[in-house]
Amino acid sequence: MSKDLFTHLILKHFQGTITKEEQLELDRWLKEDDAHQQLYKQLELSWQHSEEYKSDFQVDLDKGWKAISTRIEHQNKSKKVIPFYRQPALRIAASVILLLGVVWLVATLSRSPNNDVLWSSVQTNEGEVKSVTLPDSSIVWLNENSIIKYATAFSERMVQLTGEAEFNVQHNAESPFTVVANGSKTTVLGTQFNVLTAENAVNVSLIEGRVSFESPEANKVFLMPGQTAKYDPINKEVKVVKTKTDNINAWRTGMLAFDNEPIENVVSDLEAYFNRTIQLKNESPVECLFTGTFKTPTYDEVLAVLSFTFDLNQSEDNGLQILTINSCQ
Repeated sequence: MSKDLFTHLILKHFQGTITKEEQLELDRWLKEDDAHQQLYKQLELSWQHSEEYKSDFQVDLDKGWKAISTRIEHQNKSKKVIPFYRQPALRIAASVILLLGVVWLVATLSRSPNNDVLWSSVQTNEGEVKSVTLPDSSIVWLNENSIIKYATAFSERMVQLTGEAEFNVQHNAESPFTVVANGSKTTVLGTQFNVLTAENAVNVSLIEGRVSFESPEANKVFLMPGQTAKYDPINKEVKVVKTKTDNINAWRTGMLAFDNEPIENVVSDLEAYFNRTIQLKNESPVECLFTGTFKTPTYDEVLAVLSFTFDLNQSEDNGLQILTINSCQ
């Protein structure tokens, strides 16, 4: 499959119309080369800039792609000179421009002249956490490498999120607050919750209040504090699991707190906080529980405390952190 077709699959992924088989093929291709992942990120940014239309607006990318492919094939047969779009880099760029052009043109024609919307967006870089106050006084904390986008007038309390953010929403019974992420919708009246979007998932963890979470397949669930909705767009499933809220927003507060917590849960929180993969080998015959609090710790500081608490060995294999617990004593 050529790069321009993978570009098409990436756009279908953003729109939420990609099939399970296509998603598996795209995931494989993205893992092959860093350049593929770079293309994904560039297209993601372009797609976000093209989303200035209603959330229920749909564009038939497959139909548009067939039209483009037919036109290219016809020109290939009618010309002996190699056209510019046969050159690898320019061909990909041309495909993107044509596809996004279809989105922009149809969306523009579907809007009334008096319904133009000005958008504001805030983006964070690697290692940066930023606080954003929305026009309704709701507060959003953006984690690193994240983007939030919203209508400047904010007449409808809706934001679009890529990455991770914690929301503290001002209560307004007459105007629900909606977070759109990877095709899903989280709706609240006033509450505190965390939304994490990944390449193939959305996790919504409720800290205070009550929210509803709805997937593109219209699977709607209601969350209570201490619950997380996990959306898998490949399998089109939404699962609700119990979670402790202590460390959900540790990336913002800098605080990691554990109260008689199984070591497996501790390691899971450390993976999220330090953004690294940790393999735990627990050879202890009894369950290992840990209690402790850390304020803006380093990874080595946490390991030092764990090593003092347990009989623990640390090793590393090609960047993978391996923790082996021989005994809980």
